[in-house]
Amino acid sequence: MTIDQLLNEATNVTNIEQANIFLTVLCVKLKVHNVSSTDSIEKVLADHRLQNLFSFFDLENNNIPVYIWINTLKNLLKLNITTFDLKHRVQSHLVSVIDKLSVSDLVKLSTAYKPYKEKDFDQQQIFNRTINILEDKCANVTIKPNELISVMYLFANLNNMKGLDKIEKKLLSLVPEMKVTELYKVIFILSSCVIPQRKDALLKTVVTCLNKCEKLNLTRSQLSKLLYACGVLSIYDVQLLNKICDEIKNLHNIGPRKLNFISSIIISLGRLRWKDTELLYQCSTTLDSLQNEIHRIPDKPIVMKNILLALARLDYKRLPPLFKQQYTELTNPADKIDFVWSLVVLQNAQPRHFKDILNPAFLKHFTSLSNSTDQYKMVLSHQKLQNIDCDARKETVYNGPYLPESYSFCLPKELVGCEKQTQDLVLSALDKMAPSDRFLNTSECPGGHSVEAIMYVDDDGNPQNLNNITDKHHKICIKVQSFSDTTLKTEGPTGIMSMTIRHLEFMGYRVVIVPYTILSGKPKLLDIIRYIKTGIKEAVAKSKSTV
Repeated sequence: MTIDQLLNEATNVTNIEQANIFLTVLCVKLKVHNVSSTDSIEKVLADHRLQNLFSFFDLENNNIPVYIWINTLKNLLKLNITTFDLKHRVQSHLVSVIDKLSVSDLVKLSTAYKPYKEKDFDQQQIFNRTINILEDKCANVTIKPNELISVMYLFANLNNMKGLDKIEKKLLSLVPEMKVTELYKVIFILSSCVIPQRKDALLKTVVTCLNKCEKLNLTRSQLSKLLYACGVLSIYDVQLLNKICDEIKNLHNIGPRKLNFISSIIISLGRLRWKDTELLYQCSTTLDSLQNEIHRIPDKPIVMKNILLALARLDYKRLPPLFKQQYTELTNPADKIDFVWSLVVLQNAQPRHFKDILNPAFLKHFTSLSNSTDQYKMVLSHQKLQNIDCDARKETVYNGPYLPESYSFCLPKELVGCEKQTQDLVLSALDKMAPSDRFLNTSECPGGHSVEAIMYVDDDGNPQNLNNITDKHHKICIKVQSFSDTTLKTEGPTGIMSMTIRHLEFMGYRVVIVPYTILSGKPKLLDIIRYIKTGIKEAVAKSKSTV
């Protein structure tokens, strides 16, 4: 239907509800038909056939619901016209009753103004006033859970952390009244903020309520988003994660968009390090069966790379064959490094992968782009390059290039090491065993792997001065396996941790792992020293038995 045909229909409108719907359709049509100039829009709105329509927007009529005035304003704001009389009259009317508006209507009014608040000073002022009224009302008046959640969503969308803080107490008080879908929304909204908001008291209360439900009965999409939100907010509640994963496994029909769903689940499991092998098997076999549909995923190579990174973190080695096709489709050097590094972690990299990444032309191209990325990503890529190089040297059938001798990139321990508090505990224990300035190397990152310390010991496990090392001494690496180095559900080292141990042993080190459980709480230094000494003696015994 053309705009002219639509204008002919305007004479048939008989009430305000019809007028509201018609104006919405008209505004959409004007946008769809690219009627963008102010003159053209005003000419359409001034057409005599619309006089009947506009007559229903009577500001003296107190029976017209507020939502119609808000919708009318929203439609007219979309047209970006400044001189249209009805827009100004509706805006003035809403401002005059703004203090009496319900929370729901205030949310709708804020949402109407949000896209346009920067374009007009008056609109900015009205928007700010609406938000201030919302903050006060939510904190001080009786409100339903679904209304408060809509406010929470609005504040998160606006990155209004002050507003979120103001309504947190009210949210806490309403959690027991919330349905499962509302509890899910609270977690998801907190994870969706520009800076995710981990509000511990609120999250703990919401998780407790979710765990009291026998079943969540959420949709496929909601389960996927809840798992994602748990990953973003570092929610490692065993009961909740088991419940989410079990309900995902029991879905019989996950619909036509199953590819996006499966990829989201795997990436979320990787982020959480939640190694549910049954769910991972279901997801990977589904990916196998959908090879011919993979091309439908937007940004397919990047998504497949992110899936591979997740599987690497989980040390899940059952790789669907389709990953073999994806590497060649990546164009960004850092993405290529990520892909090959993931294959290295999973012990699946081939000589052709090493040749492609370690050839001088690729390294030159990657180095030229490094300055344009943030420091953390750059450090990670260089660390992964060194890991790839180490794996290539371990590969007996590989005869291609390696990182050049001139290659030098210092890996800052504060970016690639474990938490400082944990590291300090281990270094304090080692310093008691042997003075660190003469017996410990704490700066080296062999093969791009961050370790707490390197030391040399004799056959009895006694530390040796770094200046007096001979071939008879044993090279020992002290490495903390932190919480983030450990898979959950099926407990064990992450794929990255397993690769680190594998590479260090290839380079001739004996690795003493200090698990985070030994260092948690308030451990005694003497207990840590005993643990490390026992580990060193076991490593020496293993070293002597393989000679």
